[in-house]
Amino acid sequence: MPKPGYRQTANHRKKHSVSIVGEKNPSYGKRGEKSPIYGKKRPDISGSQNPNWKGGITSQGGGYFKKSSPDHPRADSNGYVLLHRFVLEKKLGRFLRTKEIVHHIDGNPGNNSAENLMVFPNFIEHMKFHKANIGEK
Repeated sequence: MPKPGYRQTANHRKKHSVSIVGEKNPSYGKRGEKSPIYGKKRPDISGSQNPNWKGGITSQGGGYFKKSSPDHPRADSNGYVLLHRFVLEKKLGRFLRTKEIVHHIDGNPGNNSAENLMVFPNFIEHMKFHKANIGEK
């Protein structure tokens, strides 16, 4: 829209209409049409090829981290596994069962060293441990 009191030249009106409709301007395409790479992953810059790659570790929230492991049987829809479960599985040499609970001994969910992690067979055993150790983390 032109400024109030501003008279557009015929050339300006022509350029403006072309930019809206997208005719004769290859950067726009047809009206309503999206770019051919819109919403698609770019394999040439995905994963470790991307300059923002940080080793496949991302934060989940609440102090927990996830690690990229698309072939893992418990990976989420984006191919990530909780890092504390991943570390403990490497230590034990097996995959954890779904009901097994990983406990951070020092209470810090960001400390995922193998020495700081212990596994409980289920949630009930985990809660028994916490009740027996009231006042400790």
